[in-house]
Amino acid sequence: RIEALRARRSEILSLPPEQAVDRILSDPQPAALVHSFPESDFYFLVHDIGPEDALPLLALASDKQWDHMVDLEIWAKDRIEVNHLTRWMNLLMEADPKRFIRWFLNERLAFGEFYLFHSIEVRVREHDQDPSEFGDGFFTLDQVYYMRFLKRPPLAEGSAIGEEEHEAFLMKLLKRLAEHDHPLFQGLLLEVTHVLSAETEEEEFRWRSVRLAEKGIVPFDEAVGIYQPITRRRIETQRPKFAPDPRGTEATLLPVPAYPLQEITDDTHFSRALARIEPGPILAHLQWEFANLCNRIIVADHKTVRSREQLREIVAKACGYISMGLERLEGPESPQPDPARAAAALTRYALIQLFRLGFGGALEAKWRAERWLSTCWFAKAGLKLSFWG
Repeated sequence: RIEALRARRSEILSLPPEQAVDRILSDPQPAALVHSFPESDFYFLVHDIGPEDALPLLALASDKQWDHMVDLEIWAKDRIEVNHLTRWMNLLMEADPKRFIRWFLNERLAFGEFYLFHSIEVRVREHDQDPSEFGDGFFTLDQVYYMRFLKRPPLAEGSAIGEEEHEAFLMKLLKRLAEHDHPLFQGLLLEVTHVLSAETEEEEFRWRSVRLAEKGIVPFDEAVGIYQPITRRRIETQRPKFAPDPRGTEATLLPVPAYPLQEITDDTHFSRALARIEPGPILAHLQWEFANLCNRIIVADHKTVRSREQLREIVAKACGYISMGLERLEGPESPQPDPARAAAALTRYALIQLFRLGFGGALEAKWRAERWLSTCWFAKAGLKLSFWG
């Protein structure tokens, strides 16, 4: 069944977006098929289709897939962007209203309280108090708790959702929460008035970092380590990396992100070496390693990647430096790495180490050019680089 799911996923990812939706929804078990997608592949699939057009897929997605979408979409560095959060919560609620309320209350309650704290002002009416004392803009669903929408900062041009849409979503969310469990809704409003905003945001950021690290999306201070150069001598003295048993099947049971490997072109040393490796556990492990490397590049370069075109740039960068690393392993006497020996290097050395080796070669070339530029007659004569054509 796992192999069959993998084959169906590969077929779907090769289809145009509109055909991919029809293919998933016509499957005998669409929920199982959607759940089998790795979170990162599902994220790119939704953006290829368009989030507003992918509501049927979002309705079928697992809670982990929902969490991954929200984790990648609503954070600006270490701060929550309420405007983008409103958009994605609105999409998830449109996809499956009842399940969204359960997810909101059971899985992301602290997150939801933080959102409401920054979106509404809550007042509790005393039994002998006139509601007019609260001022303009307050409304109630039970004559006890009165709420008013908070004014947001001026929206940037091209913001994800406007003021009217924001208030319409909040009203819809509050009504659904009250209909789901009114005593729980009242308790939620009471807790919203006592939220410690900074502490909650910090805790949510910590849990987000943990969830993303499981997918290879590590914090910036760790991801930037891929640009630490390494020498050929050092990499050759390292212990071989862990590689699964080629005859085993345990390494192929977990779903492996397929999008990064699909964007590899056929004209690099890395792709030619990869073609020499038989399908199986080792190729699946390399596929996982490559997806992990691309995620680290995205974080280290402060990139936002949502489409295949944006991912293709990251993949080209990763392939280029890995290919340079394979060249440097061969040595200057062999300008074209032998694909068989390069394939053996892929199974022995971690792709991150090969990337660092290739990047080290680029740095050496840069430093050599800078040394030459500081002493050559061309610079001393005050000529510009355009002199060289």
